[in-house]
Amino acid sequence: MNIHNYLPCILLLAPVFIWNALLYSKLPAPYQKAIWDKVPKSLDILENVFRIIVFFIPIFMKLQIDTPAQKAGLILYCIGIVIYFLSWYMQIKYPASAWSASMWGFIAPAYTTIIWFTGIALIGQELLIKKTWWYGSYFLFILFFVIIHTCHAVYVYRHSLNK
Repeated sequence: MNIHNYLPCILLLAPVFIWNALLYSKLPAPYQKAIWDKVPKSLDILENVFRIIVFFIPIFMKLQIDTPAQKAGLILYCIGIVIYFLSWYMQIKYPASAWSASMWGFIAPAYTTIIWFTGIALIGQELLIKKTWWYGSYFLFILFFVIIHTCHAVYVYRHSLNK
């Protein structure tokens, strides 16, 4: 029995969950819940629906690094995680820098998720359960989530300027 045939891609989300749990409170004030909760309810609901989908599906995706696409996915995932963590680091360590204060710097933790999520999609081309699966559908969910999540971040960025 090969244990690797039973590992889910959700394991790839562990670094993100741990990072967010440990460092969320260290982010500057505009990232804190009080401001983020001021977005329109419809945007918040839509974002959370897609968040649940993109974080839930990897439970059923097989963590497998056999094909060239899966190997590319692992590389993309690793690069994406580093870029995502750096986007947070810049906000925490250098919140007043030109990068962090710019819209692109502020919203980087939202849009950089597309890199590591795409890596997960390429890795998880098979399901752990015997169901028909087109892994391209996960790309669509990722795309919708990242667009909505980034719109949310832009809304918060603009709202934080009007204080």
